[in-house]
Amino acid sequence: IMTMRELIFMLFLICAVRAKGQYQDPSPVRLHTAFETLSFLPDSTNQQLFFEAFPNTGESFSLLYEKNPQLIGTSLDLHTEGFEHIHAFWNLTWVPDSTFIEKAVRISCGLRYGLGASWYWQWHLRDALRQPARAQGILVEVARLRRGHQMQFWSLVWSTSNSDDRDLLFEWLRTYMLKHVPQTVEISDLAFRFFHGHTNPRPLPDTLVP
Repeated sequence: IMTMRELIFMLFLICAVRAKGQYQDPSPVRLHTAFETLSFLPDSTNQQLFFEAFPNTGESFSLLYEKNPQLIGTSLDLHTEGFEHIHAFWNLTWVPDSTFIEKAVRISCGLRYGLGASWYWQWHLRDALRQPARAQGILVEVARLRRGHQMQFWSLVWSTSNSDDRDLLFEWLRTYMLKHVPQTVEISDLAFRFFHGHTNPRPLPDTLVP
């Protein structure tokens, strides 16, 4: 039986997702059960069930996985399971790439960089962007978005402290985008410059561009 606090939070969570016109209400219990089942038997059926139970938007992702002191110890508190769930999501192998990428991009557009679950999500997102095959699919999906949503996506990708690894990723992606999806370059540049004050692209040789 839910407490009043849990019930109010659940109603808020449902409204957040319905406001975005998504497919299903987020259920912490359903998500927890789907993850446990997936951990026991990671077949195609259980992967699909977990994928469907996983949050559909950045807003519902944050409500489920970011630490909320008011929910600690309740059935709605999933922040301690967040890293395991995120790792499982990014390692699904039976979900079609186009379906997976669409959901991953949608979640990314609604997140703000932080030190909890969103940090781990960003790490996986950037890791995916280093993989040529998956990066191509992500960039094509992002290019379909409105410019405001593209800015949300790239703001999450580039909102970290200085690092050579990040700069190399920026340069590689920028070179690829100039060649394949040039309409996205300006927005990515703006987001990068907003967080780091410069872009200073150093294009890679053509032989290294997919």
